[in-house]
Amino acid sequence: MRLILNIFMMLILLFAAALLLIFLPLPKPFPPAMSSQRNLLSAIAIGVLGMIFLIWFTFGLLEDVRRRRNLLDPAFDELGFEKSSFLLTGRKYFGTVKDNIVEATYHQQYRVEPAKLDIVIRSEFPLEFAISKKRPLLYLRDCPLAKIVLPKDDIQIFSKSDEKVRKLMFDYRLWDSINSLFEWNFNLMELYVTSTFMFIHIRGYDLSPSQVSQIIEDVIIICGAVKSL
Repeated sequence: MRLILNIFMMLILLFAAALLLIFLPLPKPFPPAMSSQRNLLSAIAIGVLGMIFLIWFTFGLLEDVRRRRNLLDPAFDELGFEKSSFLLTGRKYFGTVKDNIVEATYHQQYRVEPAKLDIVIRSEFPLEFAISKKRPLLYLRDCPLAKIVLPKDDIQIFSKSDEKVRKLMFDYRLWDSINSLFEWNFNLMELYVTSTFMFIHIRGYDLSPSQVSQIIEDVIIICGAVKSL
């Protein structure tokens, strides 16, 4: 919306400047108002101003993309992660936290589309389950809803191993971390644990470095609890 407004305002200013150059009386050696020479002068001036605006606008747009792409860098820099550009407007991070190999991919918010953050921990896990506010969409879609009473009513656990998951939920640190993850007001939060990796899928507006730092801390706690089964 801000982008459209800036373009609209600049077009109005260029149009106003063109009218002034055509109709405003100017002293010699400028051509008389509304003459063909004045019209030519106006066209050249507006063309130059338009080019300046286009260059300024392009650099501003690229800087805005760069700033939003690098938004989460402080959270991952603090952990010593490597980082790289991904698909022009995205960011990739790679590092190790408490002997866990962690990969993260961030796609910045674009217009009405929320930002997307995916975090993967590659390791071996003794059971498979998914936690979300609705049925899983990415992995473990064939897992049934676990018959477990949870302290939090708005999240659900899907698993084929009810007994193992029930035992897992007795770990208060793990439950506190799960609760912390799902307290964020994101459009979508899904946690998947498979036999070979843990995957966290987040979609939301205004993701911040402080949120990401807390999310990674919670995810590492959950990872350790699951591995200890």
